[in-house]
Amino acid sequence: MSCIPKDCSNGGNEAEIIREAPRQAEFHSLVTSAATRRDAAYTLTEVIVAAGLLSLVILGFLGAHLASLEFTEFVRPKVQNTQYARELLGPLIEEVRCANVVQIGTGTITSFTAAGVGKPQAGNAIRICPTTNLNSYIYYVADSTNQVFLKVPLDNSNAVITVATGITNKTPFVMETFGGTLLTNSQNNCVLSVLLQLHRDSSINRISDNYQLRTKITRRNIL
Repeated sequence: MSCIPKDCSNGGNEAEIIREAPRQAEFHSLVTSAATRRDAAYTLTEVIVAAGLLSLVILGFLGAHLASLEFTEFVRPKVQNTQYARELLGPLIEEVRCANVVQIGTGTITSFTAAGVGKPQAGNAIRICPTTNLNSYIYYVADSTNQVFLKVPLDNSNAVITVATGITNKTPFVMETFGGTLLTNSQNNCVLSVLLQLHRDSSINRISDNYQLRTKITRRNIL
């Protein structure tokens, strides 16, 4: 007669229960992970809002960039005019400062008449003599008819240089006192006042710009 231990009859069930426990834990973990991913995902409304905000930021950057380009084009003529003024007046200022004699009067590119005694010391032309030799000079003349500002270099009357174009005023040179009073006689310590009124066309949108250059110069060699 055989005997079956008490524990042997339940051993198979216990083994099956032990083997099923990891499967249930794994299934529970998968269900939990899927639920977590579903809770962490973006809804359609959130995606639309995020895309809208991103579009607003991009449009803001584009607007700022276009505004900066427009402002640059607006300022460019002013910067070009400033550079043009330095190139135009720089040599004239140094030549007058280093001159020994400065004569003012009226003239053309081929003739010059100095302002007489008792006459207003103003005109459209000046002679700048670096030395006491009055036949050796630098000549500037403003031709209002052709609207050009011309220069004849020292001792080279055949070389005519166009310094500026678009000159609109007829009397750019005036001799004054230090207080700004117009002189009627030539003085050794006078101040040369230069006023150039210019009209320049711009290549930007076919616009033009009117401006004026003003400077006052005194010779260093005042005796």
